[in-house]
Amino acid sequence: MDNLEAIGVKHGTDKTVAVGHGYLPDYEALFGHRKNEVLTIVELGICRGRSLRMWKEYFRNSKIIGVDIDERCLRYKEDRIETLVSDLSKLEELEILKTKLLPGVDYLIDDASHHVDDIILAHSCLWTLVNPGGAYIIEDTSRAFLDVREHPRRGDRFQGTKMIDYFGKLIAALNGDGRPNTHNYNRMKREGYPYTDDWMRRIEEVSFRAEMIVIKYRGVL
Repeated sequence: MDNLEAIGVKHGTDKTVAVGHGYLPDYEALFGHRKNEVLTIVELGICRGRSLRMWKEYFRNSKIIGVDIDERCLRYKEDRIETLVSDLSKLEELEILKTKLLPGVDYLIDDASHHVDDIILAHSCLWTLVNPGGAYIIEDTSRAFLDVREHPRRGDRFQGTKMIDYFGKLIAALNGDGRPNTHNYNRMKREGYPYTDDWMRRIEEVSFRAEMIVIKYRGVL
């Protein structure tokens, strides 16, 4: 059984079409052609470890790393699965995490707190870790757009605006004149967005999907 949806159902992850968010067809289309390669897959947010076991079975030759704020996540460590503790809302802990993930990762999935401030902080710190041909994926982005009046415990004012503003700048930079260019990078830098000088030649595509943002990296630097 090597179909990602079937493996996800087997392990009980909420990423499946059958019982959850329905991300797995997108994931299979994104990296199914690489499932037999030797890769490093990182997921921010562990919960009960179900997704880690799914990734391990699907990427049969890869290293799987899970990161969570809860120290109980360490119990999910096993062969080819490593677990790390980090508070992704704190820059100093993200910087330590970054050193632990060097020299780089192939796919980084943010399924952690779902708070936009945490998502933006993690991305601004960790995005350079992704290897050529890989991707940085943010899940459950719908939380940013919940109406706080209807969802007082889950909604948060201006979260959607922050999400669109931050990741929309990536799209604006890629589409300034139809191709990546230094002019748009310099404008972004002046406006305070935390990208290094090689940003334009590294990012190939930014796509907003149902409850997901997918940032694909060029295969050749």
